[in-house]
Amino acid sequence: MKFRVLFLLSVLVFAAGGPAFSQYMGFRHGAQDNAVPKPILGFNAADYPLLAGGLAVETRDLGKLHPGRGLVLWMKNAKKIEIAEYISCPDNVNGSNYSGEIYASLLDTQSHRVLQTLYFDMTNMEGNSLPFRITSGLYSTHGTANALGEKETVLLDPVQLDPDPTCEVYAFYEDPGGCFCPDVFPFGYDLKTDKFSASRRLVTVSGKRRAEGLNGNS
Repeated sequence: MKFRVLFLLSVLVFAAGGPAFSQYMGFRHGAQDNAVPKPILGFNAADYPLLAGGLAVETRDLGKLHPGRGLVLWMKNAKKIEIAEYISCPDNVNGSNYSGEIYASLLDTQSHRVLQTLYFDMTNMEGNSLPFRITSGLYSTHGTANALGEKETVLLDPVQLDPDPTCEVYAFYEDPGGCFCPDVFPFGYDLKTDKFSASRRLVTVSGKRRAEGLNGNS
């Protein structure tokens, strides 16, 4: 239920006033300009066959919630795009980015197994990208700004909405096309189920199984 509420709230927040209003509502990370640098697990991609040939964009150690658990955000067919100038609304959502197929996998870092994978279905989206540097306040950032005012993103910094200490929630933003409010893709890790919980717009990939819908809380 919490993720259904999260998704509905995110839609209302952006419809009501875009990023500035969402920050005021506390949906995001509080626009941290000096967030903790990207946490890296130091895993060997060869230990996780599902990730073979993929680009590991960012990882998060979930050991404080569950020993031996980690989260990796990764992409297939990733293309690096360095933005030269911020001149449009999509630029403020995408920033300098990796474009390609987007996945998130829950890992057992002790046995080197992939426990669960989500595929971010960007159907009807203008793009499918993840920013590695950005100027806008959609994501937490850290480091020194470059000439464009971009800082390095921290994509897996949990959003501060649900106070439940057994759950972490994250959100990605995509441009639906033109100067519209960004579309939100919330998902998270639930300690109680030891699984991802996600919006119905994501596809769960688990071994040979590929199923539409919620995986985890409903």
